[in-house]
Order: sequence, then structure tokens, then C-alpha cells
Amino acid sequence: MPVDSCQQFEFGPFCLDGRERLLLMEGTAIPLNGRTLDTLFALVRRGGHVVHKDELLREVWAGADIEENNLAQCISALRKVLHRKANASHYIETIPGRGYRFAARVRSFRGEDTELPEHSRSACEQAFTHVVSIDHRTPDAQVTSLAKRRMSGDPPSVESQRNYLIGRYLWNRMTERGLLKAIAFFERALSSDDKCSLGYVGIADACIRLGDLSLRPPSDTFGRAMVAAHRALAIRETPEAHASLALLRMYAYWDAPGAAREFERALELNPGYPTVHQWYGWFLLTAGRIGEAETALRIANDLDPISLMIRVMLGLCARAGGRLDEAAASFQSIIELDETFAPAHYCMALVEAQRDNRAQSERAFRCAQRLDPASPLIKSALAHYLARWGRVEESLKLRAQVARNHADGFECPYQMALIEGALGRTDEAFRWLQTASAQMSPYLLWMKTDAMLDPLRADSRLQSICDAVHFY
Repeated sequence: MPVDSCQQFEFGPFCLDGRERLLLMEGTAIPLNGRTLDTLFALVRRGGHVVHKDELLREVWAGADIEENNLAQCISALRKVLHRKANASHYIETIPGRGYRFAARVRSFRGEDTELPEHSRSACEQAFTHVVSIDHRTPDAQVTSLAKRRMSGDPPSVESQRNYLIGRYLWNRMTERGLLKAIAFFERALSSDDKCSLGYVGIADACIRLGDLSLRPPSDTFGRAMVAAHRALAIRETPEAHASLALLRMYAYWDAPGAAREFERALELNPGYPTVHQWYGWFLLTAGRIGEAETALRIANDLDPISLMIRVMLGLCARAGGRLDEAAASFQSIIELDETFAPAHYCMALVEAQRDNRAQSERAFRCAQRLDPASPLIKSALAHYLARWGRVEESLKLRAQVARNHADGFECPYQMALIEGALGRTDEAFRWLQTASAQMSPYLLWMKTDAMLDPLRADSRLQSICDAVHFY
């Protein structure tokens, strides 16, 4: 079975690149001879299934007159390589009398480019019809200072740097429109300077956010992000690329140790990079380590005082700690700085709902919806609380919109579960949560603290699903 030259496989810290015929470990190429590499491709492509020795010999040696010992030598060489990060038996199992099985979880995707699907590309291209520049509220001096902190390694060309920084500004808006336009500017940065590793990092980060926010299917965007991050590392090792990989380890694989290693390396390379402190704080908050998360986020805020998203995350720490008044005050201060920043309105809506200030919560939800109409997160949260407030008919209308998002391939099972739980349809809610678990939805990382799962807390099935999330 020939290898698709554009196919990529991810397992543990490794990336197997079909186009380049390379095995990468955390961005570093590992030398393997041709037969050994072909053996690895044959096993990984059939991950989870037994591959008979005769089948491997036919595929890898194409009928050449060789002994079974040659195959055993290839397997031994592969185990030595894979043993660098984990016990070899975790990857390749020997099935006595039959052959071998690749036992690790494998994520496969096509890596022919780092762009989004065609419908997303058209949105990016339409964005070019509008002149986009740094917002007038972001003074040039602050942008220059931010550039010094955010850009590591050899400086890119002036044009590439400009496009990268505009992309980062748009990325920080955290809306579908902003993220798609950001990708377009990161691509411009690469067209100006194909050695601009940060262009690939920017694409990776935008794809991560499109998946994380359910604006595009995570199964697609996380794979594209991984390709882009590895391409960035192939150009130059930077803290930005390791920070992106850390977030991917967390979201795509539920791999807390792997994420921690990537964060540690990013901080070693540049302890003054604000985004790595920001994401490390997010990682700690997900793990329930609220005090440590706040410490990391305050460092990020000191390094990047104009980032609204860092301030939002600090507010979410207060919310997670039950300090709802403090959280509300934090989100209100962000809204006063920029009333068009949708995440602040969304988080304010969640806090007001927890405080049972229904009118204020709905008002904040509606404002967030106007600012980011494509967001399934906002729709599903509003549908959830409308159901809990007894406004079932309005909730069902929003549920239908989220269901259409899911049917269109945007993968919103967790959001559907939140709505069904609030509507009292418990079995349906758990059916959606099982789907979310099968898809390794990043939202399941928040199951222990998500207040919107409260209607399901008394059901033992919730704890069973929590136990299946090997992250905490």
C-alpha cells in the first residue's frame, strides 16, 4: 500500500511526514534508513491493527528474497528510536506467531498546505478588500515594544514583520472574522519572507483558535496547526513554536506532561515571551491550579499590558475561584477599554448567569452575539441558560442553529450536551458527551469546573466520562 505523499501522522512527541519522508521528534529530524522508515509507515498507517509479517515483507521489500531477520532488525531499530520518549512497547507490540501492531494513538491528516478549507480561504480573500491596519488605540510605540518581545531569532524583513504583527493584532480579537483575516496576513508574512518561522507559528495559533472556539472542525484545524508548528521549528527553534505545540499537546491529545515539557522549553528559550506565560496560565487553570494560573497570567499581563485576552483569562481565574464579583468587575473594566471585544461580553454573561442576574446576563450574551455572530459557544451558552430560565421555545431555536453547525462538520457535541442537559434531556446530553469524548473534544478538559454541566452532576455517568479524560 503506497504512502500518500501528503499524509502526516502524529503520535506522542513524533510526527511522521509522508511528503518529506521524515520522522520528526518535537521538530527535530531523526535519521532512519529507507526500509526502516517504510516499515514504520506500514505500521502507523494501520495503527491499532495487526500487520502480518508476510504482509510487511511484501510491502517493504517488494518481493525481494530476504530473510525474516531483516524485518526483526527494522523493528528493533524503530523501538530504539521510539524509546527515547516512552517505553518501546507503548508503540510497537509483537503479536506472537502473527506480526506486529502499532499500539499508540495515531492522528492522521493531510499536510499538503497549512491553509484552511476552500470556504475559509474565500473568507480570507474577501478580507483583503478591506484596508486593515493597527487600531488607532494601539500606539506605534506600544507595537514596537510588543514586536521586540514577541519576535525571537533573526529578525524578518520589515514587510514580513509588519504583516505578522497585524496578523497577531487580528488574532487577538478572537472572532471568526479576525482569525481568518489573521491567517491571510500570516500568509503575507511568509510570501514576503519564506524563512519567517513566525508566519507558520501565527498560522498554527490561528488554526488552534478556530478549532478551540468551534469555528472550524478541531479534527481539521489541529492537524493543520501541528504541520505549521513543525514547519516553524524546521526553520528555527523558537519559544513561539514550542508554545504552540504545548497548546496542541493540551487540546488535541490531552497530554499534560507533553504540554508541560513544551512550555518549559519555551520559557527556557525566552522567559520574556508573554504568550507562553498566558498559555501556561491557561494550562494551569484547566488543571484546577488556580493560584499558579493567576501568577503566570499576571506575569503575562506585566509583559503585555495591552492584551485584552490575558485580562479575560485573569477574570476567568477569579470566576473559577468563586470570586464572582471580582470576575464581573474585571470583565467590566475590559468592556470599558474596548466595548467591541466579544470575549469580555461572553464571559460577563457567564458570570451574571451564575449570579442569577438574568437580565444582565442575557444583555451581555446578545451583545457578544452581535459582535461574533458565528460563534457556536455563545449560541450554545445562551441556549443553555434560556432553558434553565424556563424559556424553552427560545432555547430550542438556538439549539437548532448549533445543531446545524454540528451537521455542517463544525463538531459541537459538547455544546449540544450543555443544551440538552439544561432542557432536561439527560440521555441525549450523555450521548453527545460520549461523542465529544470519542472526538477528544478540548472542551472536556473543563468538565470538572464548567457550571453549565451542573444539571448533570448528580448522574454517575458524568464522573465516568471525566475519568476517561486522561489529563487531570
